Amino acid sequence: MKILLIMPDGRINKIKILGRVISFREAPLTLTSLAALIPDELNAECTLIDRSLGTRVPYNQSFDLVGISLMTGTSIEGYQIADRFRQMGTTVVLGGVHVTLKPEEAAEHAD
Repeated sequence: MKILLIMPDGRINKIKILGRVISFREAPLTLTSLAALIPDELNAECTLIDRSLGTRVPYNQSFDLVGISLMTGTSIEGYQIADRFRQMGTTVVLGGVHVTLKPEEAAEHAD
């Protein structure tokens, strides 16, 4: 099973230094915690993408499951990513603070 876990970049917690925009927040434990909870018996290959680091979403790869963690400031990009993977036929699950606050909205973009 191939799993992709993503934290979108909402351009929050950014600072511009010498013409370069960088993230100044501490690395969240969300993705690593979720990956650690995947049962060993699934023999899952898990890819973690933190978009605030400039990492690209691997749309050219096939995944069985995509999980996206959303804060309100990252929800727009997160929904765009979710919609694109769903169009490709991939199962998408959403979680995080924004999904807890706006479950009906989030449900429009997830399985």
